[in-house]
Amino acid sequence: MQTEVFIAGAGIAGLSLAASLQQRGIDYCLAEARDRTGGRILSVTSGGNDNALGPTDLGPSWIWPGQAHIAALLNDLGIGVFEQYSDGLLVYEDELGQVRRDIDYASMAGSLRIDGGIARVTDGLAAILPDDAIRLSHRVRAIREDRDGYRVLLDRPGGELAISAHKVALAIPPRVIASLIEFEPALPQTILQEMNAIPTWMAGHAKLVAFYEKPFWREQGLSGDGISRRGPLMEIHDACSRNPGRGALFGFAGAADRGRVEGRFQR
Repeated sequence: MQTEVFIAGAGIAGLSLAASLQQRGIDYCLAEARDRTGGRILSVTSGGNDNALGPTDLGPSWIWPGQAHIAALLNDLGIGVFEQYSDGLLVYEDELGQVRRDIDYASMAGSLRIDGGIARVTDGLAAILPDDAIRLSHRVRAIREDRDGYRVLLDRPGGELAISAHKVALAIPPRVIASLIEFEPALPQTILQEMNAIPTWMAGHAKLVAFYEKPFWREQGLSGDGISRRGPLMEIHDACSRNPGRGALFGFAGAADRGRVEGRFQR
């Protein structure tokens, strides 16, 4: 198989590039190692038949005013936003477990969330592309330079696939590229070291969501914001939809605390 541009990674970056090439009439191939698009973006419902809460973001949640590129993309896709709920007081727990509920501060005030879940962005981009444009469950194993450009070797359920491309775009975290993809000729050690040193945002954290019959904290004059110096959840926020029926809170746990979250999200 041959293509002009090979793209690895069907997250928001890879999908945006593919959509741009599609609009310009440039031939491309987009491959994704997962069995879904979106990359680190993922929005899910709470399960069962009760979807009163709407989709909940398990990956990134917020955008901010002044981010012109994402604002333009949302406008093109016809996707709305709403402000992160921030009315009320913050709950703070110190290192000794002492809890305060009287702090008039909203840590994420002014941030915006995607109406219907942030996966609407990546789903909207994927919908622009032809049905056969995205190859899911295709993991890049090796990239080899040749006289016509590059030869990309992919592992897939049906066996190895080779794709020839004039250009290659890797829309993948640098550390993943350095550790999982073989290059020929090999990349210089200095480049690999630099790639391994680039942090992947929030890679060391897990995001957890707790669902409730209603957002009871709002009735108590609390914003849903919580900060803890003890953990296991170091940071908590309101995760309700624009017009919530049920309630939801989400929190971040560091890698060392993932085994200690049981019961700590209870009322």
